[in-house]
Amino acid sequence: MVYIYTSLLYLKIFRYNTSIDIKGINMKLSQILKKTHTLIESKEIQNISQQEMANRLGVSLRTYTEWLRDVNQPLAMRAILDMLSQLNDDDIVRIVRTWEARKSISNVAE
Repeated sequence: MVYIYTSLLYLKIFRYNTSIDIKGINMKLSQILKKTHTLIESKEIQNISQQEMANRLGVSLRTYTEWLRDVNQPLAMRAILDMLSQLNDDDIVRIVRTWEARKSISNVAE
């Protein structure tokens, strides 16, 4: 959960000076993914391979590398980022914590 939270807070801050076309600022999703991947590595104090990150996201290595190379874009991510950018930090944290709790419950059930 910390990783998602850190990434989302970074994206929330990032929207003011870079972009994904939020408030007239333009940043490619591939750049956001690369920055987020790097933040997660810093948080965990270890390198994370593209394969490992793809596994964590539940996508194939090919899909993840296509996102990073800007060959393909995860459309759902764009929609979620656009929606999250309209919220305050507390609301984002609440959403991420709810997501993480549901994810943990479903992992235990498996």
